[in-house]
Amino acid sequence: MHTDSPKTSGGYYKFLNIQYGEPPIGDLRITRSIPHQTKRSVINIGSLECVCPQSNPFWLAVGGRWLSHYENSTTFPFEQTSETLLTSKYSALVLPEPEDPRISEDCLYLDVMVPQKIFDGAPNPTRSKNSSGASLFVWIYGGGYTSGSKEGVGNPAGLIKVAGMANGEGVVYVAMNYRLGAFGGISGPSLSASQSLALQWVQENIHLFGSDPNRVTVMGDSAGAGSVVFQITAYGGTKDPYCSNNP
Repeated sequence: MHTDSPKTSGGYYKFLNIQYGEPPIGDLRITRSIPHQTKRSVINIGSLECVCPQSNPFWLAVGGRWLSHYENSTTFPFEQTSETLLTSKYSALVLPEPEDPRISEDCLYLDVMVPQKIFDGAPNPTRSKNSSGASLFVWIYGGGYTSGSKEGVGNPAGLIKVAGMANGEGVVYVAMNYRLGAFGGISGPSLSASQSLALQWVQENIHLFGSDPNRVTVMGDSAGAGSVVFQITAYGGTKDPYCSNNP
């Protein structure tokens, strides 16, 4: 985990790369994600971004062309478009890319960003989960369930600042990595399972940052928005999806 103080981050505490799930490697590579088991007191001051294995599938290239036909209400020449893309330089988008040092299968981490006044309001580590706290905003990134990362949306400082101006209280921000592509589906819906683990971590720990686990809003774009639906409908809707407000 890496931390930034309010002095260096503009009035916010940033807790980066908090591990919420066991590394999905070895015997856990093709199983459902499970909660992180090891309790540590040591803080790693490294801040290297962590990204789950991912790629740009061919359907992403085809989908971009399809949208233009859809918008113009014209027939989409699927076979012709596919053949053209496969024989053109555009196909380079779906070829293996140079190795990214950020990518690792050990990627089940989340970030927490909290205004100083909210964090300072959390009196001690024994703070009760039932204590009132600030609202929480959880972001799930999009990317067709095949790409993306918790850092991809950019710095949430502006959003947090506006939230503080709007309600005078402020908001705590959380974003998580989740398993993608084949790693997200090889053992069933592992991507939604890893998301559920992150949301479970929020319920169990976010009060320590000055937030209220009963005041959670979960949002996302594209595949992230679809993921919110998965969380709401999982287990037939009988299990609490860990969010009080949903788009």
